[in-house]
Amino acid sequence: MSNLMGTAFGYSGDNLFPTREVSHAQFGAYGDVLFKTYFAPKDLIDSRRWRIERQQLVQGYPSHQASGEDERTISMTIELHNEFVDLTMARIALTDLAVNGVPRGLVVGTDTLGLFALRELTRTITETLPNGTVLAENYQLSLVETREEAGQ
Repeated sequence: MSNLMGTAFGYSGDNLFPTREVSHAQFGAYGDVLFKTYFAPKDLIDSRRWRIERQQLVQGYPSHQASGEDERTISMTIELHNEFVDLTMARIALTDLAVNGVPRGLVVGTDTLGLFALRELTRTITETLPNGTVLAENYQLSLVETREEAGQ
């Protein structure tokens, strides 16, 4: 019987499927939502653009002039599991951040990336029990950095 008792990643006592200790740490946070699962974030794309304007010349190759920075955006996917976070509270907190539009700090690992507003939120349920209980969800977050210029 003890050889049939399964673990999350293999059967105990079976060398072909060794068990694995699940470890997790707080990876980061957006506002009050902590990314506290060993899967999150699955990806993070930090995009910055600058405007370089082309100046047509009468003859020859166009001249170019820098005219400032466009919005900085971050797109990231986080996976939340009910073992590490209350999924209902996380969904409510993320929805409130989007609805209220209030910029919040984004911390990934030990890096504070700035203040970001949540522009778009997509939820995908990735794991359920047979009775329909949700165990894990993916969230695709589209964030835009907000900055207050000096003197405003």
